[in-house]
Amino acid sequence: MATISIFISSVQKELAEERRAMKAFVEGDALLRRFFTAFLFEDLPAADRRADEVYLDEVDRCAIYVGLFGNDYGYEDKDGVAPTEREFDRATLRAKPRLIFVKGTDDKVRHPKMRTLVRKAGDQLIRRRFATPTELTKALYASLVDFLEDRGVIQNRPFDERPCIDATLDDIDAAVVVHFVRRARFERQFPLPEGTATADVLAHLNLIREGRPTHAATLLFGGDPQRFIPAPKSAACISMAPISNGRCPFTACSKETCSSRWIKRKISSSRLSIAASVLATRALRRLSHSRFRLPWFGRRSSMRLPTAITPRQRPRGVLRNGR
Repeated sequence: MATISIFISSVQKELAEERRAMKAFVEGDALLRRFFTAFLFEDLPAADRRADEVYLDEVDRCAIYVGLFGNDYGYEDKDGVAPTEREFDRATLRAKPRLIFVKGTDDKVRHPKMRTLVRKAGDQLIRRRFATPTELTKALYASLVDFLEDRGVIQNRPFDERPCIDATLDDIDAAVVVHFVRRARFERQFPLPEGTATADVLAHLNLIREGRPTHAATLLFGGDPQRFIPAPKSAACISMAPISNGRCPFTACSKETCSSRWIKRKISSSRLSIAASVLATRALRRLSHSRFRLPWFGRRSSMRLPTAITPRQRPRGVLRNGR
């Protein structure tokens, strides 16, 4: 993904150390540097442009506005407004995510207009106070990690429980869901009736997060899972639906090498994709341990994954009756 630009706004002279510390921290941290870049106005070369035009354009381009408020208000233009306040107002107008850090706890020593700006920011969002650059970078780190988690870039949930960011309910194959419900009702007394909306079926199975199908839902019910979860030819093959047009919906393997009843691995001359195999297996296992068990698996404790299966084999531990 493209790096996310952070615009650092403050009175330059007063908070020069903190500004440099923030940029160095973002560029030096192993996690943050993968996703963020920090912009400092003083790093720009000389140019034949008005300073106020440049910094406002940079606010427009950035993805995150970070405001450092100290004691000084800074240079005031003809309207009596300093660049720091202009930048804050522009970020507000453009609906940019704003992170505000206030240096010190004694607001009485601040310039009257800076006190007003701190109060204005406090009326709109949560501020954080700091005393040293170290405290500032720790607070910044926590805020940026929250930013990444909110957007699903990094997750604490297991892979199969995470929402598939690029997928929508339109990417779920309704025919597969219908087949699933029909078979589940016949074999395991699945409580939802045939004809239940796809979204309701996925919600019942806990396969929707934040309005999107999870990775498990995409693997199990997606019309084209490889669009969202790429796997090489040697990846584990999972098919929940009847093979349509002689092709498996997950890896497009041929009818001769895949059966909708079994979980199996297609082994090619290239290295087996262990990661894909583990993730796909885990998705099925977690689903089988939820409030409803997959209809073609028996007792939960008997669910095993053989290293290789052919359609004519009846693998141990995956028998329909659980024996």
